[in-house]
Amino acid sequence: MATLPQYQMARLARRKSSDLERLAKSYQDQVSGISGNMQTAFTGYQAKAAETNAPFEAARANYSENLLPAYDLQKAKYLSNLDAYNATLAEIQKNPVTPEKRMVQVPKQNMVRKEYPGGVSAMELETTYDMQEQTYYKPRAVPKFTEKAPAMPDIPQAPEIDAFDDTEFKQQLGQAEQTYKGEMGKRKAGRLNATSRKGARPLLSGASA
Repeated sequence: MATLPQYQMARLARRKSSDLERLAKSYQDQVSGISGNMQTAFTGYQAKAAETNAPFEAARANYSENLLPAYDLQKAKYLSNLDAYNATLAEIQKNPVTPEKRMVQVPKQNMVRKEYPGGVSAMELETTYDMQEQTYYKPRAVPKFTEKAPAMPDIPQAPEIDAFDDTEFKQQLGQAEQTYKGEMGKRKAGRLNATSRKGARPLLSGASA
């Protein structure tokens, strides 16, 4: 009968199993290596991104802790002064003049007789002045509001940082997977062919007998 001895079949099975294990381990090692390289590259990317972003983080902290609080104080003071000015305008509109009292001379005319040399006399108009208190209404001056509103500090802008490019590593992983599956396919096909040949040999041997 044209069959392999049992120990040879067992040895062949162990060899094929060992071959598949080596292939799987090789693939796993390759994936681990590519993944490690990708992690190393990503760590470097993170460090570079943090370095690029450092000035922005410092500016943002200064904006939040110093610039913005100072602006808020200036704005509050400005609005308070503006409210006071508007209140003054409203009061002036309500009372646009200011009364003032002054003492003025008021002329007074009387006809008086005046004596002249030679016994001559005549009636003449004489002007005298009396002091009187009078009230004047002076227009109130309208003040100008010259204070300028404080300018809001510029908000820090984050730098543009490109996303981590893992295209090369994904391609390497895909190529490794494709190669592994191809090799696995070849070996499985080889085992099927061997199994088919073993199944056909007894038939062939019986036919020749």
